[in-house]
Amino acid sequence: MRDIYLIGMHLLLLAFIITSLASCEKSKQEGQTKGDQQQVALENANKKILDLTTELEQVRVENQRLKTENERLASGVISITPRAQQLIACYGTGIWDYGDDPEFPVFVKAMQGSGVREIVSELNERFWKYKQPSIRLKRQEGHTVFVGVKNEEELGEEMGSHGAESYMTVVAFSLVSVKSIDCVHF
Repeated sequence: MRDIYLIGMHLLLLAFIITSLASCEKSKQEGQTKGDQQQVALENANKKILDLTTELEQVRVENQRLKTENERLASGVISITPRAQQLIACYGTGIWDYGDDPEFPVFVKAMQGSGVREIVSELNERFWKYKQPSIRLKRQEGHTVFVGVKNEEELGEEMGSHGAESYMTVVAFSLVSVKSIDCVHF
């Protein structure tokens, strides 16, 4: 009986050892699978960091290019401002627009003795005729006129950047032709 008991205990111990080994092997495989998953996740994260670093460098280069372009444009504005003011003063009060030359605005209508409101009214008639957004006179403070554009989305979306720039130039040139106005704020 004792032998049967010992054999039973040995079989039970053997079954326990086999189960333990199988369990260890399974845990080892799960650990290896988890480790593999973590390795893949780490590689993906490193690739993402590399991609973002490359993108950041491209943004830095573009930012520097835009800064340089902005400085060039700003220096152009500074150099042309006195000439433009002198030119506008020679013609007196009136309306400026782009004629056949889309590069430079030209004086198209004299309005001697007119003020800001009359200029805005005349500009809006012209804008209505060409299906462009009208301007609103918000206020005048000293030598500065504050204006708004009735449908400002139309400036960039439908007119494009050059069209919007031309529109704003026409408004600015025309309003600063009034003797008391030195600045137009959109």
